[in-house]
Amino acid sequence: MTMRLYATLILAAFAVCALASATYLKLFSQTYGIPKDSALAKAKCAVCHVGMTKKLNPYGLAIDKLVQADKGKKLTAEILKKLDNVDSDGDGVKNLAEIKAGKMPGDPKSK
Repeated sequence: MTMRLYATLILAAFAVCALASATYLKLFSQTYGIPKDSALAKAKCAVCHVGMTKKLNPYGLAIDKLVQADKGKKLTAEILKKLDNVDSDGDGVKNLAEIKAGKMPGDPKSK
């Protein structure tokens, strides 16, 4: 892979993340009062995505499913709150408990 193609792919990944970060991450942070210097805030796109990819993790998939069920309307705090008592990543800890602890609700290794 040429260096130019590699750089283009990296920039594209950041662009996708930036779009989500600008709206969804802000809403997530405001809804749950995430401190700006916390590990959860620093995770940025990885709260809902697998790393810096477009692929959604279990929490992101659950959010997407609810948004689609709402006829594809934009994400709201109410939609996020519907997942509070769900364990999206199947690690035995509900999403809200993980979020309050600064852990990743879409990563079963983070509980």
